[in-house]
Amino acid sequence: EPFSTPKPTRLLRHILRIATRPHAGDLVVDFFAGSGTTGHAVWLENAEDGGDRRFLLVQLPHPTGLAHAPTIAELTRQRLEAAAARLDPTDGLDRGLRVLRLDTGTLDAHGHCVDEAEASRRSRVDRALELALRLGCPPHVSLEAVQLAGLPWTRVGADVAWVCLAGALSDALCVEISAALLAEWPPDRPGPLPVVVLLEHAFASDAGRLGLVHTLRQAGFPRVWTP
Repeated sequence: EPFSTPKPTRLLRHILRIATRPHAGDLVVDFFAGSGTTGHAVWLENAEDGGDRRFLLVQLPHPTGLAHAPTIAELTRQRLEAAAARLDPTDGLDRGLRVLRLDTGTLDAHGHCVDEAEASRRSRVDRALELALRLGCPPHVSLEAVQLAGLPWTRVGADVAWVCLAGALSDALCVEISAALLAEWPPDRPGPLPVVVLLEHAFASDAGRLGLVHTLRQAGFPRVWTP
């Protein structure tokens, strides 16, 4: 067995009752996640009292020798997915799970892409999340696939940013993007405007890029980021 003395779920739940409150948004952190007992215990406590506790688990990918879960980190993920599946899906509680793996970034300290080849190998969600973290969003920020001006975008959070990783932006398409964004956020729409993220190398010309940036800045968009 990968764990000779796994943490008892009942013990972790007892600790949670002492150290957390049901509706205070408490964050439970475990830097030695193991099989994921802490996360499981958090979900069980929330299921019992309707709480909103969250958890953040950290686990190194130590090998297990198991074919179905070659690392402890993979075992952690599988245990939590199985635990969530066994709990009542109709209670309205959030049992979402986002798994992040520590890796090198594709952006430098100034927000410019440092390796286009490596960036192109990353998934849309991977790159959008890296951009979101650079903007100060938490790791659990929502990422929603949307369409605008006929292009695929990722909506980050509650309109914190709109990210488009399309690779061919003609001057005419830049005008369409500007018009679509201005239609989405007319001057009388309340609330802050999002950061707009488009890839610098995707623009067919500097004229198209500068025209789009100027139009959006004039309309009050806080930033047009072209990493």
